[in-house]
Amino acid sequence: MAYTTPPIIQSGFQQKCQEITNLIDQNYEKIVKSFVEGAIRDAGIEPRIRISTLMQLAQNFLIPQVQKFEGGWVDHPSDSGGPTMRGVISSTFQGNYNKIFINATKRAGLDNIAIKAQALADQFPNVNSGDRRGEHVKGALYTFNSSHKVSSLFIWSFLCSSANGYPIAVMAEDAWLGYIQFETCWGGGSGAAFGPDKASYDGVAKKSYGRTRMGTEGWVKWISEDLGPSKLPQFTVECFGSKIGFYDRISRPGSKNNVFRKGWFNRLINNPTSDLKMCIIINEIFNKNSTGMFKFDDKEVEFLTQKAKIYESLKINYPTGG
Repeated sequence: MAYTTPPIIQSGFQQKCQEITNLIDQNYEKIVKSFVEGAIRDAGIEPRIRISTLMQLAQNFLIPQVQKFEGGWVDHPSDSGGPTMRGVISSTFQGNYNKIFINATKRAGLDNIAIKAQALADQFPNVNSGDRRGEHVKGALYTFNSSHKVSSLFIWSFLCSSANGYPIAVMAEDAWLGYIQFETCWGGGSGAAFGPDKASYDGVAKKSYGRTRMGTEGWVKWISEDLGPSKLPQFTVECFGSKIGFYDRISRPGSKNNVFRKGWFNRLINNPTSDLKMCIIINEIFNKNSTGMFKFDDKEVEFLTQKAKIYESLKINYPTGG
């Protein structure tokens, strides 16, 4: 179809984008570490799981899971967010351009990348603002996100975002909750997890667990200090159930969203790569370390063993979406 045809990109402009892309590919781990360290620091917690281990978990399991559901280039005229490349719409690309390619590279000590990215934005302002279907934002989005590592940085940006309640920091307390919190924000924006709806995650926290405020402020510290490790698994299961209940309610027969019901439930629970199956895999691989890829210290082993035992004791009953 025509809307999947890649954009025509002026060669000189594409070369400038490719130079930045190549430098980011070479320094990807430094940029990611800067993102994660900043999120943990700003969340105000002492992580129970080391940053290097969190990075491995996200890189090896979470990011590939997300990218399974995201395709390549799509420029559908009815999409108000603009064209999409590997799950990133042009409005998200523009909104995160400075954050990823300038600010994050500076924090990682990569001023050479930040200077080139700033120069590109100065010469071609459309890459980080303005028309979502402009020639240069299309070309930049397509060229940058053709790189697996660059497109992954947009996922890392969501994982480490204060607006999303720092999912990567939540993963240091509970891998399940951090994952589904991120997935909810990635698919529906931060308002899907943090908002006035009683079915939102902080709505569940207020209704059933006595949290007195709504929103992302203090979210990770509340999870770590007020809720604590023993209550987290049950809270996580309730949050996931709340998410599934929301999709169940809005897609029942006769509703305008019923056409999407099967796809939504496949992504949530009815598929070998669904959110629920992914949570189970994370619990088995991360908490039990069944592949031996993580080298846990004694405190981490004690914490994760306790968490795994709690999860194994929980009963989960969710609608199937049939």
